[in-house]
Amino acid sequence: MDWVYNVPIKFYEYDITDLKDKLAEYLSNDNVLLIASKRLIKDNDLNDIIENANDTLTLFDESMKSLDTHLISNYFKQIKQKPELIIAIGGGTSIDFAKAISALYEYTDKGNITVDNLV
Repeated sequence: MDWVYNVPIKFYEYDITDLKDKLAEYLSNDNVLLIASKRLIKDNDLNDIIENANDTLTLFDESMKSLDTHLISNYFKQIKQKPELIIAIGGGTSIDFAKAISALYEYTDKGNITVDNLV
């Protein structure tokens, strides 16, 4: 089967001061998925911003050294509602995880494809 992968993303890079301002702005939206490790949140003093976020925030703050399809599938199934916005803070694994979740929503929204078919 040929797959065409087209999930538009926007990539931004901020210094920590700008990140805090932007994160507070983004987290005021409804239905946000934030992907960042506990250590990154603690080291950059982001806890207050996250605690003051809208109650529709879904936070994945697990430390991930690498991704596998079962991990992605399990997390995807835990998300109660499709996020309007996915924010990944950190390195390649966090960003790859965000792209994988976004792609899963793109394909499962088509109707006859399930997460289990894809992973």
